[in-house]
Amino acid sequence: MPFLQIVLGHHVPILPVAVGVAETEWVADLLGALLGSGAFLIVSTDLSHYHADATAKAQDRRTAAAITARDPDAIGRDDACGVFALRGALEWARRADLAVGLLDLRTSADTAGDPSRVVGYGSLRAHAWSRSQVRMRARTASRLSRLSRQSATSGRRLTSAMKPPPRSQPSRHPDGQGHL
Repeated sequence: MPFLQIVLGHHVPILPVAVGVAETEWVADLLGALLGSGAFLIVSTDLSHYHADATAKAQDRRTAAAITARDPDAIGRDDACGVFALRGALEWARRADLAVGLLDLRTSADTAGDPSRVVGYGSLRAHAWSRSQVRMRARTASRLSRLSRQSATSGRRLTSAMKPPPRSQPSRHPDGQGHL
């Protein structure tokens, strides 16, 4: 959230929602009730965990294919630590007839991590099929995309530059909990 508050400004209201073990349809219903005109959704979850780089990349490509196909049932519990939030968001995107596109896939080995034991990361977006329905300004979208690419490719920790309040680092949740 500090990343978004810096890029978009503190005047943009943000509603964090944590999703634990939940049915896909229930999460999609909740998102449908929460998201109104002009709102957008960000799902934050890691992908694969603690595989060798090549294995993780193959698993993450399969997960990304399921995400872009808006197929929540094709995403297994070990494919993303926020699997329940992700599945619900995909069902919501399917119901809203949003296209989901892959921007980039990386692993922690692409920055400075040990290639024998990596965490996978994906950058994807859901958007309306018609350009006239896209609400985010091009300048803001371009800046978000540029900063995201810089962070993924250089290994920089943008959050440290933004000086968020100190807190413990999140860990992988074995029961599939994630954050929206």
